[in-house]
Amino acid sequence: LIDVHPVIVSPFNPAGSLTLQLLVWEFGEPLRRHLPVLLWAMPDLVGHPALGNLGITKSEFEPTAEALDAHLVALLEEISEIKPLLIMFEDGTDQQFISKLARRGDLGNILFVAKNFDPKATDIRTKISELAPLSFGNIISWINSVLGTVEGLNDLVQHIHRVSEGYPKKIDLTLRELIARGYLYQTAEKWRFSLAKPQEIQALVPEEKLKSALKIIAVSPEGVPYSVLVDILGEEWAPLVASELIASGQIDEIEKHNCLVYVLTRPSIAEKILPKKKEKLDYLTKQVAESLKKLKIPEFSFLSAKLLIQIGEFESALKTLRSIAKPVRMQYNFPLLFKIYDLSLTCAEKLGDEELIFRIMKRKAFALTQANRFEDAIAVNRQILSFLKKYPDIEKETAILIDLGGLLMKVGKFDEALSHLDEALEYSRQLGDERLELFALTNIAAVIQSKGDYTEAANIYWQARSIANQIQNYAALATIETNLGLILLAQQKYTQSLDRFLSAISVSDTDGLLIQKFSALIGLSIVYRRLGNLDLAARTVKELRELGITPFYRLETRTEEIFLSLYRGDEIDIHGELTEILTDLKSLARSSYNEVVKSILPALVLIGVPISDILETIPLPPEEKLSSKLWESLVAFESGQYGTAAESAEELLEQIKYPGSHAEMWCAAAQILTSSLPPSDAAQKLEKLLQKPPEDPFVQGYLWQKLAEIYAEKVPDPQKGQKALNRAKEFFSRLNNQAKLKELEHIADYLRGSRYGGDAGLLLEVAKAFTSTLEWEELVKVVLDRAIEVSGATRALLITPTEDGEFVPIAGRTESRQDLSPEQIKFSTTAVRKAVESKKSLLIESVPEDEELSARQSVIELKILMVLAVPLICRGELMGVLYADAEMRRSVFSERTVRLLETLGEFAAMALYNAKLFGQIIAERDALRAQTREFLGENFVGGKAPSIRQLIPKIAAVASQDVTVLLLGETGTGKDLIARIIHSKSPRADKPFIVLNCAAVPESLLEAELFGYEKGAFTGATRRQLG
Repeated sequence: LIDVHPVIVSPFNPAGSLTLQLLVWEFGEPLRRHLPVLLWAMPDLVGHPALGNLGITKSEFEPTAEALDAHLVALLEEISEIKPLLIMFEDGTDQQFISKLARRGDLGNILFVAKNFDPKATDIRTKISELAPLSFGNIISWINSVLGTVEGLNDLVQHIHRVSEGYPKKIDLTLRELIARGYLYQTAEKWRFSLAKPQEIQALVPEEKLKSALKIIAVSPEGVPYSVLVDILGEEWAPLVASELIASGQIDEIEKHNCLVYVLTRPSIAEKILPKKKEKLDYLTKQVAESLKKLKIPEFSFLSAKLLIQIGEFESALKTLRSIAKPVRMQYNFPLLFKIYDLSLTCAEKLGDEELIFRIMKRKAFALTQANRFEDAIAVNRQILSFLKKYPDIEKETAILIDLGGLLMKVGKFDEALSHLDEALEYSRQLGDERLELFALTNIAAVIQSKGDYTEAANIYWQARSIANQIQNYAALATIETNLGLILLAQQKYTQSLDRFLSAISVSDTDGLLIQKFSALIGLSIVYRRLGNLDLAARTVKELRELGITPFYRLETRTEEIFLSLYRGDEIDIHGELTEILTDLKSLARSSYNEVVKSILPALVLIGVPISDILETIPLPPEEKLSSKLWESLVAFESGQYGTAAESAEELLEQIKYPGSHAEMWCAAAQILTSSLPPSDAAQKLEKLLQKPPEDPFVQGYLWQKLAEIYAEKVPDPQKGQKALNRAKEFFSRLNNQAKLKELEHIADYLRGSRYGGDAGLLLEVAKAFTSTLEWEELVKVVLDRAIEVSGATRALLITPTEDGEFVPIAGRTESRQDLSPEQIKFSTTAVRKAVESKKSLLIESVPEDEELSARQSVIELKILMVLAVPLICRGELMGVLYADAEMRRSVFSERTVRLLETLGEFAAMALYNAKLFGQIIAERDALRAQTREFLGENFVGGKAPSIRQLIPKIAAVASQDVTVLLLGETGTGKDLIARIIHSKSPRADKPFIVLNCAAVPESLLEAELFGYEKGAFTGATRRQLG
């Protein structure tokens, strides 16, 4: 166990004992993340010294039971990533608790071990194993510890080993059988064993004691713990009685709630043994019940109450049930809690206490709501209403109608909810109870708001707001102000919405209402983003971060931070975001999960997370209406069903009636829709959507940018493209989003190419670029970058064939003009081979639908959707294959793209061919120079003419001086050679020797050619040029 952290779980307080053993500094981060919430279910741990050392305090927000379970599971999973866990459950640990943890098959590096676990009680995967057989030595140790000295020990051990095969359970049974049959018996000094002559068994316990014990056990069909026998019969007799009754086969010994419990082997025994007179039976039952209650174990106290009810002791039973209800509720043990309420209800009904009946039913309905069992809670509230018809109480009925209306709203039964809430409102006004009237109005407004009728909802909220002010109910007032702000936000009345959110925050601060303040701050941040005031949005997010102490609030805050970064153009660590989001998502209750995913899903789409990663990050499909439709669209898109994806996205856009509150969702849906359509259809759809978009600068800028990209790259239309580009610049400039403005510059380059003759102008620019250099490596980069620009591909590679028919990538570039590392350069060899064999371009528009390619490992690893391979052939020689692919976007490689890349390929093949020849010429020249130097020496000059003889000393004279030298002479007289000799003999011999043909440079460009220029210095300066 050196590399494992062992934990032993006690059945008395499973969650508490488990958590207590994890309070070590090494696990600080996950503990600080989850323990503040878990402390609600572990009050005994609050104040523990280790919590202070770790800086952990109890959360201010009471969680649901589902949230607690999720936090416990997430805590174990995160700790197991730090160090593997071995979690061992003591006998009697609640099997539901074990199942709750172990049912997660992907829970990390954890091994769960439980003894006597019933695999039929759960659907989790289990491996049932007997304990390993014991050796002779082990069996001897066991017998010595149990019996002490035994005469005939070796014979006993051999017999036990033969019969039991060493298995512990069988050893125990064999010993009992030997004692029961007289082969193993006790004398005054020691035990004796002999198979030859069984000893006549002498009763160690009087018959009367055995009958008493049987009666005690028979009283409770569910059995009684050993402690009850000790309490009633005494410590002296309890073990002997239990042993003899087990040996006689009248009772069985089982384990429950970490206790040994004895039950009758046959129900008929109870009929024979229990007293016939009611007085005696009642006395015995009460005696057992009181003894059970002394154990202070909730399950046995509950059993005690059941026995008390049997004998009509209803008040005593109620007292017992009240004593355990609170601790059971604090431990969120809902199965037992519901049983307690049901039994309490039976007592209250027997006592005829109408007030008590009402309170118990109301508490049960509240507990069911906490457990997210809304339908069951609705059913209980209906029962309460039926009860109140018999015992009318208009105030109570009003309160229940309000609770029932709120529950019906949660399950989407809006009409029925309104019916009950209207009735409650009428009753509250009859009573003159402003508090009930406030709650009824607030719930009615919430239902109408959920139905989408914001105007009527706002009117009702204003009525409720007036009452909340009068009775000074600040919690209701803050909630109403926030909901009014959300309605105004949805209606895109941002200034008015701002006032409401600020008012809600002010009220929350006055009364310390943290939950209400958090909701208002979220709304406030959204409004600031809609208005383009990102500085104030950043301040609001900072406040949110201080309040985000639970996973739900952390995720809401993180989502708002992502949107703020997106609006500002900040760099976002996508991998880090996904890891952080996934960690907190796993710990959320289902209802909270749906609420958070509604914001997270569009955020991930808009920051450019690959769809496959989104589907992996969001562990469960959302149930909320809008996010469910977006999820449906993403799933269809990822599986290549683009028509279905477009339909789902369009349906989502139609469902968003108020884009002010769902602008991000609207934008994400528009992104998926247009990405699923052919470029011309996508452009038409974008133009239609932009006629009435959400009033949000980023969303509008984002969609205008998408439209500009289509008109610049896929459906060339310089006029429309420029208009879309200008609108996008307008919105992104308002946000000062430099990242987006830089992306727009790239689109502007495309539009410039379109304006100068469309595709022909673009190809002319490409041809100029290809003739700008003859250096092989530089030319390859130029070819790949231009291929990406022309096609809009994700990556481009240059692949060359080898002599043995294989294909080797020599370079790769990304759309951001970065080199691909050797590990990143992967490609579909099948596509390349097909293009080479056919000597034609190969376009695969949907790789997942291609039967041959879809199963290839390279395609699966790269998640490729589209591939284009163009063979580069010049003068019959294959120079290589230009390979481009796209991972996400549909219809990137249109027919136009293929034509452009084919033409680009012809230019590229010629340029590469020339570069190859140039390289060969340079190599030959250098070889000749080397040979010349070898025979004639470095910088040789010689001759017999007087002029040559006079020239040599002049060369030596000027070479050592820092002067300008002008060489004059006819063509072919050797001026270039003399210049090189002067340079080689000068102090600058180790510096570059630059040759420039001045006659070929226009006067106006001479300065730029000599000294270089920066990008944008003059018309046509599209890149930086060194002098």
